[in-house]
Amino acid sequence: MDSRSHKGKKRKNKGLTTSEELELERLENLVFGRGKSVLKHAENPTSVDDEGIDDGKPTPKLLKTAWDDPDDSNLNVGEALAAQGRPKMGVPAKPSDNYQNSVLKKRFEVRMGNPEWARLDKKVKSEDIDLLQRCGNFIKQESTTLSKGILDIKKLKNLNKATGREGPYINSVQFHRTSTVALVAGTAGKASIFQVDGTSNPHLQTVQFAQFPIRCARFTADGNQFIVGSQHHSHYFVYDMIEGKSIRVQAHHATEQTNMKNFEVSPDGKLVAVCGRFGNIHLLNARTKEWVGTLKMNGEVKALCFNASSSQLWTHGDGGEVYVWDTGSRKCLHRFADDGCLQGRSVSVSPSGQLVACGSTA
Repeated sequence: MDSRSHKGKKRKNKGLTTSEELELERLENLVFGRGKSVLKHAENPTSVDDEGIDDGKPTPKLLKTAWDDPDDSNLNVGEALAAQGRPKMGVPAKPSDNYQNSVLKKRFEVRMGNPEWARLDKKVKSEDIDLLQRCGNFIKQESTTLSKGILDIKKLKNLNKATGREGPYINSVQFHRTSTVALVAGTAGKASIFQVDGTSNPHLQTVQFAQFPIRCARFTADGNQFIVGSQHHSHYFVYDMIEGKSIRVQAHHATEQTNMKNFEVSPDGKLVAVCGRFGNIHLLNARTKEWVGTLKMNGEVKALCFNASSSQLWTHGDGGEVYVWDTGSRKCLHRFADDGCLQGRSVSVSPSGQLVACGSTA
């Protein structure tokens, strides 16, 4: 036994661990030489070399392939180059199965570099995962309620694009209460019904009223008829869509009514309110079309509407005041001035009855 091995044995008695003793022996063999054992350690160092050594960096775990294309395994570099008419420079005679993938990977890294997102040890933040798991508008979420001061609208195809024959002026448009159809009428004396879909709006029917420029048109509450009136005639027409015929109705002589240019049908289908002259509002029976009474307000009446329950009638006119009438007792419940209004032209009540919108010329 030589002195070096004797020294090694002495170290065993100095409290060295087994791994430390093996490491010292390996270093001694490398420095002083021990024949074949030197080559063995140099080519295949034992796993003991790294035991107990911790550099503080966690070993990255190899991730599984998220998606595999079976066609990639059938790729052949030689065939691809031959199809493109390119020389097979540097391509082995029998390329391995993953040779094509390695060539493409190297070509990508040379041109583009190794992108940050392709790193396997990249730490993915939770907010990044949430961002990649949804699509749509990332900057601003669409609200389910109407934004204050902003109206969100989208332009669709014109409702009467299929015809366009209702006249140079369209004076009345109304949607059906229960069906997806709409009524369009104008100064040409034609009332057309369209199927509303927002894309093509197919034309269903057109009714011609000879020498009768239509100023106002409304569906009845049951949706089976519609009424058309004109500013040039005291009579009006009721068209029955079920039977396909129109009925001419003359205004009652007691009302001294000269036109039917503005009227509304109550939601309950009982009354028709007509704007008359000198502040008169005439009430007609919606079923028989008979006159049942007249209300009067100060100034000319220009606009009127019913509330959702048909218990009240709201009117607006030249005096700049809004009147609220009880349709049962036919008495004025309340009236108020529309601030800033000189001549009222429109009025509408919300379905809840909590809001009212008024329009004027100035």
